[in-house]
Amino acid sequence: MVIKKGNNVVSSFSIESKDYFFKKVFFVYFALFISLSCAKAGNPIDEKSLVALAIPSPSTSSTSFTDESSSPTQMPPSGGIAPPGQPENPPILNEIHLQMADAPTAIDPNKLDASIVVDGITFQLPVHNKTAVTAFIGKRDMYRSADGVVHNVIYSYSTTPEIFGEDIWFRFFSRADQKFKIIVVARNAYGSSMKEADYSHNRACVGVAMVPVIYGDCNHFCLEGRIVGGRVEFAAKFKHGPLEVLDISASGFRPITGYPIDYGESLTFPDPIPAGDTHAKLSFQLTDTEANYTCLQVRGDAFFTDANGFQSLTEFRMFRIE
Repeated sequence: MVIKKGNNVVSSFSIESKDYFFKKVFFVYFALFISLSCAKAGNPIDEKSLVALAIPSPSTSSTSFTDESSSPTQMPPSGGIAPPGQPENPPILNEIHLQMADAPTAIDPNKLDASIVVDGITFQLPVHNKTAVTAFIGKRDMYRSADGVVHNVIYSYSTTPEIFGEDIWFRFFSRADQKFKIIVVARNAYGSSMKEADYSHNRACVGVAMVPVIYGDCNHFCLEGRIVGGRVEFAAKFKHGPLEVLDISASGFRPITGYPIDYGESLTFPDPIPAGDTHAKLSFQLTDTEANYTCLQVRGDAFFTDANGFQSLTEFRMFRIE
């Protein structure tokens, strides 16, 4: 499967033939300067942390199909009826398992991505080998409606047991430090079933304290992050004596890139300003686009003039929200 970067999601898959694999790796290595591995022998956890790129899956039959798509609304394909002598059972999925790791440096030198393996795709009853199994990746608003259509899809990939054998698994590469969902649908002429899971993988957000959390000393100047009524809210708090001029602000930024999320709130007061507490807040709904991140950078500034002249205070911190 070819890796696709347009929507921050790409994918790869295993193959079963070592001879086939190494011939293709030799070509791809020199064409793309990337080391690849996807052999099925050995430690499966270690192998699935590696990358297969632009290597077609082997097929035991010309009627086998694989399909990839980035259409936002998709009906999962059906594997149709069972070939003669094969089970005529609906494909009732067992629970799926996710394994997450940093994407390999070979394809992610900027250290922005995560590798997500969807493992343990098995069935409660035997199914025929043309049963379609499709993995969908999207944000948390992705869902499957009552008519079977999957909505808000970023990327999908379909295959069959005829291609993969009994050990079906998928690997996708998506942005780290963001929230995603995966839906797996199995479908044939006798029925369908679905499993889904939310996931995120932290890189820039590793070690960041989860809200609610306070940085600094709120008896003087601090940044506070908390969730209030379903909203994640950040406040820059300044406790002060009499002032002549005060400008206090709170603003948010995406992790890694540092692009602004929201200009937040900036408060400028006329003089004189009596002693007291002054707060500037940055607040947004967890369902908003910017809340797709698992952590945020927040900056609070206070610029003021008191008896000692002009002064400034700054707190620039990371807050984890998942």
